[in-house]
Amino acid sequence: MIELDNVHKSFHGNHVLRGLSFKITPGELVGLIGPNGAGKSTALSIVTGQLLADAGVASLGGHDIVHEPLLARKSLGYVPQESGVEPFLTGEEVLQFVANLREVEDSSNQIEQLLSQFSLLDARRRLTREYSEGMTRRLAIAAALLPKPPALIFDESLNGLDPRGARLVRGALRDRAAAGAAILITGHVLETMERLCTRILLLHEGRITRDISEAELTECRETGVSLEQLYLDSTA
Repeated sequence: MIELDNVHKSFHGNHVLRGLSFKITPGELVGLIGPNGAGKSTALSIVTGQLLADAGVASLGGHDIVHEPLLARKSLGYVPQESGVEPFLTGEEVLQFVANLREVEDSSNQIEQLLSQFSLLDARRRLTREYSEGMTRRLAIAAALLPKPPALIFDESLNGLDPRGARLVRGALRDRAAAGAAILITGHVLETMERLCTRILLLHEGRITRDISEAELTECRETGVSLEQLYLDSTA
């Protein structure tokens, strides 16, 4: 559902992505981690169609993001690092706007369920400019989930969440993966990524240096080897 195939990208002669390739299939919840400057944000910008690659192919739901952009984006729910929402709409109005835009059927029930799931029912009629950072983040994630897209991409989307909010989001993402969504998430809190993800991609200097399967993650937990140690070894 989410794929980069031999993608290259340079800025002013600086090679940021060097033949980056990975594929995320339905039901996978994959973490993309790496040091600052490794190319994570560039990779996400390319696969979401915000940035053109110099070479290679990015696709969502089997649709090339360059040649079939509308079909590709219909497959996607996305929350960027700066997940601001319209400040002069209420939380409920933000979700209703997304539902109208994405032509969501039976949107009223789904909006009600998401507001409840993300503990936003009491704030549904408050303007979002009055929301805390964590509430804004939860609302943005709820908006991404609302159309039930088969592909979901979250760029550092657990930032700004308190422990309860982070737990709600982790549960929601696991549920969507279990329902068949392909999910890609970036983050720097390795302990959270290790607990949440079924697979981890280590990105370093524009390339995947290690692809850690769910079985390997389980083995690491059993042997006491942390994701932090794997990360440090792979980016040394």
